[in-house]
Amino acid sequence: AFMTLMRYYMRAKGEAAGKLQGEIRALLTLFDARGWHLTRTQQQKIRMCSDLSVLEQWLRKAAVASSLREVFRT
Repeated sequence: AFMTLMRYYMRAKGEAAGKLQGEIRALLTLFDARGWHLTRTQQQKIRMCSDLSVLEQWLRKAAVASSLREVFRT
């Protein structure tokens, strides 16, 4: 039973990490497509983010924002 729980936990953890990486790639691709050049600090902020809801919020903002600054404005 313990091994089954561990397998389930590891699978769920891997899926969550995959979702985060997918959102990060999508966000960086969108910035590139819009011709927006990120600073090293902004790139690091995105790559180090582990909150899926924050990444999704930035992605939604990036789709409609008129500038990169608007995306990170709170």
